[in-house]
Amino acid sequence: MKKQQYHPLLTKLLAGGGASVLSKTCVAPFERTKLLLQTQTVLKPPTTSSTPLTSPLRVVFNVVQTQGTFALWRGNLANCVRVFPTYALRFALFDVYQQLASTGSPPEAPLAIWRQLMAGGLSGATTLSLTYPLDLLRTRLATNSSGARPSIASTVLKTYRGEGIKGFYKGYLISVIEITPYLAVSMGGYNWLKERFDIPQKQAPWCHLLFGWLSGTTASLVCYPMDTIKRRMMLAGSIDHARTVTGSTTVNYGIATTVRDVIKQSGARGLYAGCMVNALTSGPAAAITFSANDFLRESFLKQET
Repeated sequence: MKKQQYHPLLTKLLAGGGASVLSKTCVAPFERTKLLLQTQTVLKPPTTSSTPLTSPLRVVFNVVQTQGTFALWRGNLANCVRVFPTYALRFALFDVYQQLASTGSPPEAPLAIWRQLMAGGLSGATTLSLTYPLDLLRTRLATNSSGARPSIASTVLKTYRGEGIKGFYKGYLISVIEITPYLAVSMGGYNWLKERFDIPQKQAPWCHLLFGWLSGTTASLVCYPMDTIKRRMMLAGSIDHARTVTGSTTVNYGIATTVRDVIKQSGARGLYAGCMVNALTSGPAAAITFSANDFLRESFLKQET
């Protein structure tokens, strides 16, 4: 039987997209818990008498008790729709930017870490610009705490009717500021570690998991406050929140205003709400994504021979 032939670019896209869907589905409950911890003060009216849930376990218990176990995966479909093209492009563009970053570098030598970081940052900024509306929809779906289960289509319509096209780009600027160093450290750091250490073939999968965990955890800790501001801006501009908090549907929230509100409501530690959950999630997620991407690429390439 003739084996399936894959174009090199298609191989990169399928491997990157498939790896991201596997990874995000595995950690979806942790992701939703983190998002609720980051945004719960945005989602409550300022006059509420209920105490915010600050413990990840209490958040999980509350979601399961009020919405059911499968609610922990709420927003995962939208997230998978987002991450497949996002990571497919990220990994494919990372290779392109690696080639550009290697200009002037010795051909046989591993790329210097600053070149790897630059390739990762450029890949992240480029991809974000193309896929940002999907991330916004995923955030609004995952943080919806009503008994009804909103669909992707209904969320798109509600966002468009209430905020227009620009509503799909709430928090875009802070997202670019956040994702560029995040992917510089995670993707660039992972590839630098792979090239820096000569790992025997049998030990490579386990070492790659470790490299992915280290780079993903480091990146998340460095960039987490910016991620919190981004998520808050995504929600603070929504028509539902504007009506709840101010009675108006035309409230605009900038970066400085959002930072000031977070600190006023929760202090500086509010910028790190859910950080522990994120650290426990981002490391394994990066490890699975990067290792699965390597595995899928090798598997597809073997089918070409």
